[in-house]
This record gives sequence, structure tokens and C-alpha cells, in this order.
Amino acid sequence: MAKKQNKAPAAEPMRFSKRAFLDSSEYRHRRDLIDALLDDNQTYTLDEVKSLIERHRNERVN
Repeated sequence: MAKKQNKAPAAEPMRFSKRAFLDSSEYRHRRDLIDALLDDNQTYTLDEVKSLIERHRNERVN
């Protein structure tokens, strides 16, 4: 008899507020950028914030 494999559904990535990122020691050197890029009323995953920072860093300045 074959064993049933109970796979848990993929967990949603944790979401954090702008304040949580501003208070994070990981982003302490980017607080000004975080403050400018993130909205006070939204939550973000770590990947979303990393992507926003990277996109901002790659923008051309005229």
C-alpha cells in the first residue's frame, strides 16, 4: 500500500509594515530610501522590498 504524502500548502511569505523595515537592523543603512519608497499603509515581503531597492538603484539619473 502506498503511503499518502500530506503536503502542507505553501505558506504565504511574511509581510511587514514600513515601520518594521525602518526599525530593522538589516536595513539600518537604507532607512532614508525605505522611508521614501514604501507606503505607510501597505505591507511588504522581504523580496518585494529588496526588489524595490534594486530597481531604484538601477534607475538612471538625468
